[in-house]
Amino acid sequence: MQIGDVGKGNVKEFIKNRQDAVNWLDDVMSALKLSKAIFMGHSMGGWLCTNFAIHHSEKVEKLILLAPAAGMHKMTPKFFFKVYPAVAFPSESRIKKELEWFISPVFQPDERAEIVFRQFIVSGMNCVPCMRIVPSVFADEELQNLTDETLLLVGEHETIYNPNKMLERAKGLMPNLTTQLIPNAGHGLSIEQHEIVNEVVKSFLKNS
Repeated sequence: MQIGDVGKGNVKEFIKNRQDAVNWLDDVMSALKLSKAIFMGHSMGGWLCTNFAIHHSEKVEKLILLAPAAGMHKMTPKFFFKVYPAVAFPSESRIKKELEWFISPVFQPDERAEIVFRQFIVSGMNCVPCMRIVPSVFADEELQNLTDETLLLVGEHETIYNPNKMLERAKGLMPNLTTQLIPNAGHGLSIEQHEIVNEVVKSFLKNS
């Protein structure tokens, strides 16, 4: 969860641009007295981790990206029509529609997934995100210079962009990249296919 997103924290300074986002994560590392770390993020979190790695590759041991927002490929305009109404005018029905769009049509949520979805709905109805930055597509040169060992996972039914085109661009530019298309998963791949995602991530972390 990044600063300015849903939660109980009070934001004193908004993240307004890419450098602000870098400075925030750098401050977190300094506070934790970390000189290097493994970074893992989903969606906006994946974009933030990639943005940090582009600026501070020396502080990233490994990079794990789960369906990162933009970054490697521009998001479909449908994203803004599906997501922003739920953010600007939150209601249970709007947030449910947002979730339904994100998730693969073949996914049948179990009890654990239903709990996570309910938490998402409740948080969305009671907290107003304060992020002031929209994820952008990184330049070719930025991705080409990103030499950190990276794992990139995306669901085959991803909705925020074409997953195959996203992987194609990433593989064509990023020099130290491992990718996998997760079957029967949409944007919520770590919920929809958590067992597959967990095994792939653990394997990636074990291989040094």
